[in-house]
Amino acid sequence: MTNYQEKIRQFHGHLGPYVVLGYRMGKYAKFHLKGIEKINVQINRRPPISCILDGLQLSTSCTMGKNRIGLLNSNKFIRVTFFSKKKKISVTLKPKLQLLLKKSQKSALKFIKESKYSDLFKLD
Repeated sequence: MTNYQEKIRQFHGHLGPYVVLGYRMGKYAKFHLKGIEKINVQINRRPPISCILDGLQLSTSCTMGKNRIGLLNSNKFIRVTFFSKKKKISVTLKPKLQLLLKKSQKSALKFIKESKYSDLFKLD
């Protein structure tokens, strides 16, 4: 288990695909933006999909408590928009990952943990 995976497990209680996905999305956004100020999240608000929020909070330091994460219910897709002072980026999932999440959470978790960002995410 890697250091980041141990942090997730301690914070969230277990390593599920959606919490790891949220964590990796946050790290990916930090690579593209300096100083993330706010995040808007479009997801299904029910677990396990809502576990993305815990991963985002852990990887970006934007938290629900500090009101730096906006949440919009969406049953159709996962989209996370990150804002810095000067720029914004939106991150969505690549089709292969979307299929894996529907098919097998175990396979999706393995893919999320082992894949490069470019295999997981699209920038809009």
